[in-house]
Amino acid sequence: MLIKPTERQASIISDANFPRYLTAGPGTGKTEVLINKIIHLIELEPDMNIAHFAIITYTNKATDEMRSRLSDRIYDEYLQGAKNRDDKKRAKWQYLLDADDILEISTIHSFCYGLLRKYGTPIGHSTDLRIKSYKQELNDIVDVVLSRTDEHLLGRIPGYRLRHIIRDVLKECYNHGITPDMDFIKHNRADDRLWAVLEADVLHICIEVHEELERKKQELNALTLNDLISKAVKLLRDAQVAERVAREYKYLFIDEFQDTNRSQLDIVRILIGAGVKVFLIGDEKQSIYAFRGADIECSRQARELMGEYHDADNFQINENFRTDQELLVKINEVFNEAFMFKGRELSFPRATISKTAELQSLPQGNGNPFRITYGVEVPDIIKSLSKEQMHGRRINYDDIFILCRTNYEVRQISGKLRRSGIPSSSIGGQGFFTSKEITDTYKLFSAVFYRKAAHLRELISTDYYQAMVRSGKEQLFRTFFVELISVFKEKTIDEILEHIYQSSGIIEYYYSRGDKPSVDNLFRLKTLAADMYLNEYAQPLDFTEYLKEMIESGADEYASCSEGTVSVLTIHKAKGLSLPIVIIPNIDRNLIRKRSEPDYVIDRNDKVFALGNVLGRIMPSQKYSRLLKEKTFLRLEEEIRVLYVAMTRVKHILIMTNRGSKEELAKSTKNKDEISWSAWVK
Repeated sequence: MLIKPTERQASIISDANFPRYLTAGPGTGKTEVLINKIIHLIELEPDMNIAHFAIITYTNKATDEMRSRLSDRIYDEYLQGAKNRDDKKRAKWQYLLDADDILEISTIHSFCYGLLRKYGTPIGHSTDLRIKSYKQELNDIVDVVLSRTDEHLLGRIPGYRLRHIIRDVLKECYNHGITPDMDFIKHNRADDRLWAVLEADVLHICIEVHEELERKKQELNALTLNDLISKAVKLLRDAQVAERVAREYKYLFIDEFQDTNRSQLDIVRILIGAGVKVFLIGDEKQSIYAFRGADIECSRQARELMGEYHDADNFQINENFRTDQELLVKINEVFNEAFMFKGRELSFPRATISKTAELQSLPQGNGNPFRITYGVEVPDIIKSLSKEQMHGRRINYDDIFILCRTNYEVRQISGKLRRSGIPSSSIGGQGFFTSKEITDTYKLFSAVFYRKAAHLRELISTDYYQAMVRSGKEQLFRTFFVELISVFKEKTIDEILEHIYQSSGIIEYYYSRGDKPSVDNLFRLKTLAADMYLNEYAQPLDFTEYLKEMIESGADEYASCSEGTVSVLTIHKAKGLSLPIVIIPNIDRNLIRKRSEPDYVIDRNDKVFALGNVLGRIMPSQKYSRLLKEKTFLRLEEEIRVLYVAMTRVKHILIMTNRGSKEELAKSTKNKDEISWSAWVK
């Protein structure tokens, strides 16, 4: 059935100006606008070939959905032609239906891969290039380069830690389009000579590893996913290639542009210059993928670029079709206030989400659509909801969606629901918790807490004990264990793991026997523990019990959300969904990580790098402190956007939970070093 566009949507669909950046708020029907605009352009140009359109979406799932919906619209047009006995129109849409397989709808990576396959020869790639992950090769090259490095200062950083710094710096550079070269080093001048020398040494190693890896890629004629985009930019800088691409694609549509990066912005600039009519859709309030390399600044620059051609200030849609009016008013109240931390206003675009007069008049789903709870467990909230009604019917379990900030939280809440007898489904990992390195870590944690004979005997079978035996430190194992008891009282969970890895020599032990998968699992466990900074109330004992439950239940594999169950998923996985009832748990968690600081910081815009406290008691440079402070503010700004995405998924009822009481929350908000979603949701 064809849905009539609103007045604002209709004006955007018929707008003839290019390039354009459409800012589309949550629940505003942006996909329908995009599809209708394509249909409108096809109708305007009698000889338009559907192959002249390139449509780029963020995920393969979104690609499939877009293809299906566009095919349905083409079929609707064909039926209209047949119904009205318009043979010319019917024949045109019949042709487009038959030509569906040549419609270019893809992710950015697939689009760039297609360009390189067709036109890659000018930059040295044959058309049979392959896509490959170089994770293993990167590990091996890092090991080789470090083995021939004799820099004195680098020797003061534990070997396993230095390996991970090198690998992570390179990954971050690749994600953000930074080439590790001498120009990158020139941007880095620490205030203190010691740090200047050490940072230069680290970056020189990064450059050496990068160059070795590039030679390996050239040998194999195989690229990574990040390479596809950066190489496509290099390819399109050849004017002849850009002209050929512009002849092939008259129109380029890109969805979710707020989650783009600098290389993708370069592709847009080049193709606009070559004459391609570009239409971007995005919403900077929903940019939540910085950890994957998305750079919100690129979205802002894209809007400015559009403004050079046309006035784009008011080119937006904010009429929401998803959320009940009374609930929408509450959400607008939250996000039209200033977000503050330590006297500084955090950046968040303010734009009210509205409704048409017709939608405002519709009946509400529930008399109490927006609720904030204190000290109430999620299972108890769900049991209470199951006795209520929504839009005149009983609330079912599959109406309820719990949106969590972290994967750890998904697993934790899934466990609580299971123990409460509430059927639930969630999305998680597979085969991780049953690996020996994880079960050995659980045995070590259990021995520290319970110290019973059975637990202590178990330690002899662990790889931690074997690592110390192999390095001749068997007699020191008891000392190592006694030290752990003190460490458990003073450190965060990820800091405890850091101490265990370093003091036991477990990483070196696994490397010595060529067991890199075990190393990866240990650092995945550390990432999981670091993820818990958003749940800073979780203590080492909680983590121990959590590991026990995951190991004993065999709950490594989680099904997709299914019928008849409460759905538990991360906010990132919920992006784009419309959900009847949303519960956002633990909004009073402290968003500022307490003691742990990253080993390094990169300012991706100014290309500045600084090392953290990797030398023990020697304080990091002022440059590091400055960059870390700015990174903290940027991370808090993304936390606002994550909260916005979570709250705007809801259709009828939104419930936000605090772990503690109102009095405890009031006390924590007085601490200037703490900030939480609860402080913003007043």
